[in-house]
Amino acid sequence: MSERFEIKDLEEALGIVGTDDVKKVISEFKKELTKEINFTGIYTSRKDILESIKERVSDYFNSEYSELKRNISYVRKHGEEVSVIDYELMTLPLKLKLLEVTFDLDNYYVVLGILKSVRDKLSGFEVN
Repeated sequence: MSERFEIKDLEEALGIVGTDDVKKVISEFKKELTKEINFTGIYTSRKDILESIKERVSDYFNSEYSELKRNISYVRKHGEEVSVIDYELMTLPLKLKLLEVTFDLDNYYVVLGILKSVRDKLSGFEVN
């Protein structure tokens, strides 16, 4: 008979599959970004639960990446030179893949650092 897990919240999911690395990343994710992860559902394996947790974090970072790409494009269309910022952001997808594989705190901070750096640099442009 296969396993069946009915998960009611993220804490329960972390209790089932959470390695120390995963727990640390999720804790920092919630603290740094004040982002809550809604987590409910029925899963058939511990691996599925872990993959779902990782996917939710990755989805958030991917949406941030897309938003920053749009912002860079907007600033560029208004005549500003943003190629250095764009290049910095181009490193993010690879770093995000590394985070998805390792899901450790060091790689999490690298991804977060890139996002913060690009956001800060873009905030220096005033475009009407």
